[in-house]
Amino acid sequence: MKRYNLILATIMLAVSSYAQNIFINEIDYKSSKSTRGLEVAAPTNTDLQGWEVEFYDAAGNLYHTEKLNGKVQGSGTYNAIWYPVAELHDQNDQSIWLNAPDGSTKQQINIGNTSNNSNNKVNIGVVQVDSTKGLQLIGTGLTMLDFLWTNVQLSSKGGINLNQIFIVPSPVISTTNTNNTIIINWATKTPLNNGNFYVERSDNGTDFYEVAAYTANGNNEYAFTDNDAQKGQYQYRVTWESNDFTQMATSEEVTATLLQLAEVSVYPNPVRANSNFTIQSNTQDEMKIVIFDALGKQVRVISFNGMTNVTPNNMGAGTYFYKIFSNETVLKSGKLVVTN
Repeated sequence: MKRYNLILATIMLAVSSYAQNIFINEIDYKSSKSTRGLEVAAPTNTDLQGWEVEFYDAAGNLYHTEKLNGKVQGSGTYNAIWYPVAELHDQNDQSIWLNAPDGSTKQQINIGNTSNNSNNKVNIGVVQVDSTKGLQLIGTGLTMLDFLWTNVQLSSKGGINLNQIFIVPSPVISTTNTNNTIIINWATKTPLNNGNFYVERSDNGTDFYEVAAYTANGNNEYAFTDNDAQKGQYQYRVTWESNDFTQMATSEEVTATLLQLAEVSVYPNPVRANSNFTIQSNTQDEMKIVIFDALGKQVRVISFNGMTNVTPNNMGAGTYFYKIFSNETVLKSGKLVVTN
């Protein structure tokens, strides 16, 4: 990117993810009244209904309020809308505030010397000196704080500025294992409502294939439950791709392990005192069954792997209770009836 010798500074911004991805991107207050105005950048498909811009003079007096409306349209991740504002003063010393629908100020731009420069409200450091060159944000990033102001480029009203590149950072991915089910969680730096997320899985750490797709719906947190994974270790990643296929971002790979849940059967039940009953598992994991009488006294402890046959000798007819353990975790409990 071509570099310029600019006077640059940051803009004061309330800390809010909502504020960071909707912002004033260009201002023109030096051209004729019919062409003056400002540009708001936001994720594609964002509805700006309810947003407003307030204009203050050098003394801090509100001189105009512009109600915003319309949906940000176009291809790519971000786009912009130009709002003509004939009331915009042809003065270097003024402040422009962007307010959200809830009334909170999300962006404050102080130009020149204004009474609003106090209370840690930072002046942006540049003023408009040419009616054909507005104040513009340039740089590479995604949110307002990623860019800096310049006053040397030709206006690009209603379009992304020259030397301004919107790049979507890679999704941040993590996994959780709940009830032996793999859940893939991912988040984006800012909410996106353009493009799709693709969840990919690998069985060998090299070859990935798609297991789920989600439309970016304006949220920045998503989750996918992989109900098709079998026992074993897997690698996952999430890729975002814009609707026009011009941008793509892929997360790091994460590993998740799925243990096979043991299912254990005890049969026949009831069982005769002189016959065997069978304990059978769908795994070969080491387990044990502990049997108690009706008073809670332990009468048998039997270890097994996969399957074992048990003769209820010395137990006598009656009702018993059992617990089946794997690594001290109770897999199953129930009642066992022994008859004569």
